[in-house]
Amino acid sequence: MSKARHGIAKLTLLSLAFAIAAAPPAHATLDVTVPLNGNIATYVAQVGAAGGGTVTLKAGTYNLTTPILIQSNTTIIGQGAKTIILAPATPHGWSMIQNASEGITNLTFENLVIDGNIPRGAYLPTGDSPYAGAGIYLFAYTYAITNVTITNVEIRNAGLGMLTGTVNGLNMQNDNIHDNDPGSFAHNAYLVATYDVTISHCRFDNSHGGDGLHFDFGASNYTISKSEFSGNVGEGILDEGNAGIVIEDSVMNFNGLTPGGNGENGIDAYSNNLFDTRLQTNYNGQYGIQHLGGTGNFTGFETLGNAAGPFYILGVGGYGTNVTNVMFGPTANVYPAVLAQGALGPADTADWTTQYPGYTTLGEVDFDANHLTNGKLTFQNVGVVGAGTYQVSLRYANGAGQTLAMPLTVNGKSAGTLSFPPTTSWSSWNTITAYLALKDGPNTLQVTAQSAGAPELDELVVNTTVPSPPASACPITATANSPYAVTLAWPAIPGASGYAVLRANSAGGPFKPLATTLTAKTYQDTEILLGGATYDYQVIAYNEGGNATPCTISVTTPVDAPAGLQGSASSGGVALNWITANGALSYNIKRSKNGRSFTTIANIPNTTSPDTSNFEQTYTDTTADNGVTYTYEVSSVGPQGESGNSYTVTVPAYVITVVKKPV
Repeated sequence: MSKARHGIAKLTLLSLAFAIAAAPPAHATLDVTVPLNGNIATYVAQVGAAGGGTVTLKAGTYNLTTPILIQSNTTIIGQGAKTIILAPATPHGWSMIQNASEGITNLTFENLVIDGNIPRGAYLPTGDSPYAGAGIYLFAYTYAITNVTITNVEIRNAGLGMLTGTVNGLNMQNDNIHDNDPGSFAHNAYLVATYDVTISHCRFDNSHGGDGLHFDFGASNYTISKSEFSGNVGEGILDEGNAGIVIEDSVMNFNGLTPGGNGENGIDAYSNNLFDTRLQTNYNGQYGIQHLGGTGNFTGFETLGNAAGPFYILGVGGYGTNVTNVMFGPTANVYPAVLAQGALGPADTADWTTQYPGYTTLGEVDFDANHLTNGKLTFQNVGVVGAGTYQVSLRYANGAGQTLAMPLTVNGKSAGTLSFPPTTSWSSWNTITAYLALKDGPNTLQVTAQSAGAPELDELVVNTTVPSPPASACPITATANSPYAVTLAWPAIPGASGYAVLRANSAGGPFKPLATTLTAKTYQDTEILLGGATYDYQVIAYNEGGNATPCTISVTTPVDAPAGLQGSASSGGVALNWITANGALSYNIKRSKNGRSFTTIANIPNTTSPDTSNFEQTYTDTTADNGVTYTYEVSSVGPQGESGNSYTVTVPAYVITVVKKPV
């Protein structure tokens, strides 16, 4: 790739390498707090004129109308993601924060969001430099800018995320520089003739036209660790520096694959004495690593799925001398626990270490004492084809002597808690397995450390041969609403694409399907049910991987009330008869003189089989007095109680009034 493509066409910068640092001014302090409707530029200018100090921004949005010009010994500090410095909506040609002069020193930016407010695809005004509209612009030609610290800062939607020129001493920690370069060719971060740089736990993702991080014109003494450079149209990192470049424990994935990516690399390096250690460079548009410079040392990196190949190296010593322990990608569906994928903006999540042997790839993630309160590790881009429940294995070591727990989320939603039983030591590895509902395409899985401790984590493996069947749809609840209706309900089962309901009409009898394509978690059965009968139901969850183990429940419907009650008076008493109620074990005979207040006068057994109806039951009331008119009613008594009293829907008993004939 031509180096000229990445240079600044409208500026002459070769002299930058020879710039010198001016003597810093005497340090004074003026600390101010900017009100929400205040002009930040005015307050920063006041602090600069006083010789330095701190400009504190409250939570809220500050709308810029002019650039912020910063002087020596100035700190701009906000409240994190709630403090937003917002540029005008109209694309602008000026940078949001700029150095007021050359030779300034001791600049600090902390806990801010710098939003250029330029929509993607909106070009900067005609005639402006393609590098205009930066979020942070610190540029000098003659006198170097020194000692710049950027911590917990997010820069987004700017013409260029940040541009530095002739800066000595740049320290970036926990920053998130993303989605910059809305139309012209620029980068998330462009460091020109910038030396002695430390970048840790940062992200440089999704530059719309350029690179994630680009440094050149003699840049040297860079240490980049535990950071991510992914999804950029250009390179993940373009190193056109000089010497002393260390890139370790970092990720460069999915660069050069977006429209217009032109086949870019994970890392494109030209420096001498380049040391790359424990990197992931997967799924880039060209090579995982391309090194066209001098000497280099590439130790222990993974590279998988890059369009042109895993790496291309042309340098002193050649391929065999400079490259050791190269891994041409892990096994498909294996996701190493890589710290950079857990370093989401300002969260310092864990340490990537090789302290305990036995890990499978580049190292393991360790949650030490500093990370046991909400320390997180994220496995990104866990990809499957077809939504479903998949078997997921997580390799770990736990020398704590007790089971350790880690809450798990899948795509931002709780997926329960993973338990890690103890292993014999921190260098003894084991695997736990879980079944997780994953969506079609990439998924994000995140585990969180707890104060009781956390295991060492090595890799996550997804079995994508076929989705695993979902879990059983247990427990089922069954409610017999009436003798003729049963309502079933069950919990939503992750990964299930549907449910089937089956019924058996007798214990151990064959199950026949009632419904097979349910997506709801309830079903009401009203198909020819009998009162007082026992039915077995099964609910089966299923997906593309097959059926879950059936979940079974038995339910007995309420007994029917007697029907067809008749009565007649004779010299022997009052003779009653009615049709057998299905499921009845006995009957209560009730009598009233006024038709309102009934007294149970007898309980008689069912004289036919309880599951047989349409046979007559009889009873003669021999205690009835002569010449008295009585009202009778009869209720059924079944295994679950008395009809009309124990159930919400009943069939009322027929009431008959008879007159006993005189003797």
